[in-house]
Amino acid sequence: MKFPSCVVFILLALTSALHAQSSSSLLEMKWNVNAEERTGLVHLPVLDKGLQAPLVFVWHGHGGSSRGAARQFRIHQHWPTAIVVYPQGLPTPSRLIDPEGLRSGWQSAGDAKTNRDIRFFDAMLEDLVGRGIVDPELVFSTGHSNGGGFTYNLLVERGKRLAAIAPSSSASVRLRNRAFPKIPIFHVAGRNDRLVKMEWQQATIDHLLRVYDCGSSKQWGGRSDCLEYASKEGHTLATYVHEGTHKMPEDAGALIVRFFQSQADLVRKRSGNPDQLNTGPKRSLERPSQNSLVYELRTYTAADGKLDALESRFRDHTMDLFERHGMKNIAYWIPVDVPNTLIYVLAHQDRDAAKKSWRSFVNDQDWQRIFKASRADGPLVARIESVFMKATDYSPMP
Repeated sequence: MKFPSCVVFILLALTSALHAQSSSSLLEMKWNVNAEERTGLVHLPVLDKGLQAPLVFVWHGHGGSSRGAARQFRIHQHWPTAIVVYPQGLPTPSRLIDPEGLRSGWQSAGDAKTNRDIRFFDAMLEDLVGRGIVDPELVFSTGHSNGGGFTYNLLVERGKRLAAIAPSSSASVRLRNRAFPKIPIFHVAGRNDRLVKMEWQQATIDHLLRVYDCGSSKQWGGRSDCLEYASKEGHTLATYVHEGTHKMPEDAGALIVRFFQSQADLVRKRSGNPDQLNTGPKRSLERPSQNSLVYELRTYTAADGKLDALESRFRDHTMDLFERHGMKNIAYWIPVDVPNTLIYVLAHQDRDAAKKSWRSFVNDQDWQRIFKASRADGPLVARIESVFMKATDYSPMP
């Protein structure tokens, strides 16, 4: 059976599993993306209804496996309250060690529109976020070797969806040729790495230091081998340069989690939710702020051939549900020169109200029923971008 482009389905009842599974278990989940079955091991913490958890993607090295990455990183053990996904790669050529592509890996280059692993990431993220269990502001990525290189590829192609990354034993030439969001980065490197040589990794680190406009460094985490560099623009760049080889050290997973948790704390402080820091999932915000009215510009890239179905879902269901949950529909557009795209604007009382409205919307039983039914032949959306805006004093729009 051939599936339409980017068809994704899950063979597990995710929502009920969140409440039934042990926090220490890893569940195998299956997706079909572009007629290929993709799998991954997933840690689902036990969550009360209405809570959203951080999400961490962990990409194994070339020739590795999702189970091996779980043993190597142990992110789900170091951060049991996070959702952790250990995806499984497909046979992929590696210029350094596997030119024939006999072993599993990740496509770390190429056009994002055709890169099968970028689309795999999109499918997993869209599905989990769409179910209301992921805090979309707290999505992280880490990986070792080829998985680290793919993490850098995600920075270039999907950096706006990520809160921070932590590549290990990897380098990236793409960073030098493409613009990318300046999100927090924690780079792990072995000083005696003979596969991905330290000089290559240092070139990547040096490029980031220039882009982030960094100066002096200080110890991070109370360790002399971990440094955090001061950025004039306030960006976060840290490194863990150990004395080992290409193999990731035993303590790297715990340090990566510590770095991610520190960034999660900062995000939650900025969003006005300091009560759920570091250790647990995020509750919906109840305290209204006194900020002025804000507008949310949302751009949806539809899955191939799904724009009409996406428009029908908005026209027949979503717009009414938005109003039910306190979001005002302002306008909807279809770009003339950009295919498979829907753009619309919502109005919110303030940012806190927007978070509360979105939370209640994704947990609405009517929406969950409509969302599930609309995806019977695959997801309608491949990518979502959101920008909050404040009207100027000369704008004719109220």
